[in-house]
Parts: sequence; structure tokens; C-alpha cells
Amino acid sequence: MSTETTAEEEGRGFKYPRQPVDLNIHGISEQQHIDNDGNPDIGEMSNSDYVRNESKVQRYKRTKSPSETDIYDEPSGSDSEPDYESFTRAYNSMENDKKWVLTTGTIVEDALYDFGVKCTHEYHELEEIRDFQKKVLPPVPWDLLQYLDSFRMRTTTDLRRLVFRQEAMDENFDRHKDFDRDWIRNTVYNLLREYEADSLTKKHLELWLLIHVWSFIDKAFEDISGIEAVRRVVLSGVVCKKKWETDCGCINHAEKKVLGQRSDLIIRKISMEYGCAEAGKLFEGEKGTKLLREKELKTPKMLKDMFNSLCAAVDGDEQKVRKLESIGFLHAGLVMLLLRLDSPAGYTCRVSCSKLLEIPSQVAEFSSKALPVILLTWRAKVGHNIFNMTAIVSNHPNCI
Repeated sequence: MSTETTAEEEGRGFKYPRQPVDLNIHGISEQQHIDNDGNPDIGEMSNSDYVRNESKVQRYKRTKSPSETDIYDEPSGSDSEPDYESFTRAYNSMENDKKWVLTTGTIVEDALYDFGVKCTHEYHELEEIRDFQKKVLPPVPWDLLQYLDSFRMRTTTDLRRLVFRQEAMDENFDRHKDFDRDWIRNTVYNLLREYEADSLTKKHLELWLLIHVWSFIDKAFEDISGIEAVRRVVLSGVVCKKKWETDCGCINHAEKKVLGQRSDLIIRKISMEYGCAEAGKLFEGEKGTKLLREKELKTPKMLKDMFNSLCAAVDGDEQKVRKLESIGFLHAGLVMLLLRLDSPAGYTCRVSCSKLLEIPSQVAEFSSKALPVILLTWRAKVGHNIFNMTAIVSNHPNCI
């Protein structure tokens, strides 16, 4: 696995390049994703085993510590010897006149085969990349987890009763202390209204989903001073910084700003951007074209541009760079996953991908599917450590 580096004069020390190499780890193997620690296990909580009753909550608390659980997919397979015979048979079965020939004369299938036969093992290195300097997601406060779990209901009547029960925060609301609980209640209430209208069983346009379903992501960041989540208003500012020259019908060359790709959400503080989101109106499966494009290409590129901008803001200070990361939410219909991009060492960027979670179309599955989505969003905000990141960037003299 090769990586590019930016040459520096000896003796000058580490200097993070303005354009670090992008290593999209989750694209190395179709079923491999990078895991990360956190609490509780979103993967387990995304099915029917999600905290069914109070006794199981207590048992869950006793048996799994915050550092022992994760929301990220485990690599599939094992570190075994490669099956060269099957690999070669598949290659030999290809017809030469049907292979992909590039304009340079390179035959794609031949190049991939030549590379593949040289590979012996991969998981040890991937595991090292995945585990090195992991940004561990923080544990969920037990009282907040219990409050979220209290909405384990299967009917709209029960959910409405719990949403409007009297809370201590209603008497004397402390925004700093009670924001997360209030956000959870508001999120549940908004979804409850959709279940009562039976609107989630119908097909909708992308904009409808952003307004009626995924708006709770925007609101999750409202307690962070100076941070705003902007939906479909402007193009990503850091992407728009790239310029190119074009010839016009005039004497001098004119510079024209390249318009970056429009994002469905930008998480920013003034001009500094920390995250984004992309949405689609349909979920066509894990191998759907739109989801694959946004998961493997578009969103990682945007996250990398944001990360580069943050690195430039701290003048490439290695100690600060290692604490930075950018995050991206991907939506496909009622399905969501989370991408995180950081640089744990060297000049390489690492992309980690969460498991697929979804908002169910039926209220009967609310506890097993919707609650893990809400929890993942909260952990993305806190695990993103945007509180400290904004302080790191804002306190640097290069911050714009």
C-alpha cells in the first residue's frame, strides 16, 4: 500500500501539506469498514435486540463498557492465504476483446490481475491503519441513555404520552444542561407526527425528506456557540476556493472561480467548515449507484477539502492536525450512515464508515431502528469533538 508524501527540507520538522493524500480505506474491500469505539453499540441497537426493557439495560450496562463497543462494521473474512487458483480462473475466463482498454493502452483487467497476484495478506495492515490513534467516541451519559431508552414504544399513542409527560426541565430549563434531552424529545415528537400522518410509508422528494425527517441533525448542533448547519443554501466555501484560469474574448486572462459541488448540509462556523451531508430520495441497496458515488467519492472529497482547510488554518501544526477531523452524513431515503475523515499519522487521510441505520416507516419498529439513529447523531456531534476543534482553529492566528 503506497502513500505519497510531500518533501520537506531536513531539519524543518513536520509540516502538514496543504493537500494530504486521500486514503479511502473503506473502498479497499467491498465489505470492509473501519470500526471505532463508542457506547452503546449502534450495530446491536439497530435491530430487535435494542434495549428492550430496563433489566436488559442494566445488563447491557454491566456487560459492555464504553471502550468495548462500536458503531462501525467489523472487517469481514480472516487473514488467510489468498485463493490464487480461483482468482486466476476468473481472470482467464475473461475475453480479451471485452476488456476495458484505456486511451493510454493500459488494459484495466490486466493491471488489476497483475497487482492482485502480488498481494499475499492485507488484514494485518488494514487493522493497523484502522486502529492506530483511533478517535474513540465518548460514552453516552447514563442518564441521557436512560431518557432515550424511555421512548421504547410501538404505538403513536404511547409515544405521544411520553413526549408530553411533565419533565423537570420544563419547570426550570437550563440550555447548557438540558439541551440534549430537549433535542431528543423534539426529535421524537417530529417523527411521531410523521407516523400519525402515515407519511413515511410513501415516496417523497429529497427536499421533503430533508425537511420532515433529517432536520433533527441540523438542530443537534444548535448548542455549540457560533456553529450553524446550513441546508441547500450555498456551495461549500472551501471547495469554491479552488480557481482556474480561462481564456476570454479580451486582452488579459480572466480568473474564474470554480463552483464547488453543492452539499445538502454544511456544518460551519463563519468561514470554517467542519462537516457536510448528502441526501438521496431513494435507498437502492448498499450497492446503489448514488449511494456508492456519494459514499466512495463525492463526500470523501468534500471532507478532505474541509480537512485541508482546517489544517491550513492551524498552519499545519502536527499536534493540532492529529486532533482534527471532518464528518459527513449520508442519507438515502430513510437510511443514514456516517463518514469520518482524519489524519492519524504521516500525510495520509483515513476515512471511516459507520453501519447503515434507518428511520423505520412503521412506528412498531421505532425503538429498534429510530432510537439508534438518534443516538448515532448525538455521538457524531460529541465524538466529532467540534467543541475543542473550534477552539483549536479559532485560537490560531491563521484562522479566518
